[in-house]
Amino acid sequence: MPHTNAALTVGNTLPATVMSTADGGSTTIAELLDGRPGVIHFMRTPTCPACLSAGKVLASLHRTGDLGDARVIFLTPGTDADAAQAASRLDDTVRVAAVGANHAVFGLRRSGQFQESATAVIDADARVIQVTTAAMPAKSFDRAATVDAIAQLAAR
Repeated sequence: MPHTNAALTVGNTLPATVMSTADGGSTTIAELLDGRPGVIHFMRTPTCPACLSAGKVLASLHRTGDLGDARVIFLTPGTDADAAQAASRLDDTVRVAAVGANHAVFGLRRSGQFQESATAVIDADARVIQVTTAAMPAKSFDRAATVDAIAQLAAR
């Protein structure tokens, strides 16, 4: 299931959309990045087992320094309650926000109950460096590609 617009295409900048935080506030990609590059995982749901598994791997990579100073960000469809639910299942180093009904603003499709998911490496300006998208969440995270993209970004 290919994504429907170019937002998650290498070289493009993610849209500056307002999202809900776990505590009921609002945030943007720029605020979540806080001037750093990032690895963003677009969750299928706040309880998606494959997405949460990717979260454990990314948190581990963050702790070992394999992601440099990149922020790890998880975006879930839904509201602040969904962001809180996802955050309660993820490591404290992972920043979580909810994007509303689905990830369409980022170019990811929803078909029935299936929300396309993705993992993107972005620079500090929210420009996409590398992206892996998939209809099935287990295929939307490529550890080697993510680590390689972070290394290439750090070498610039």
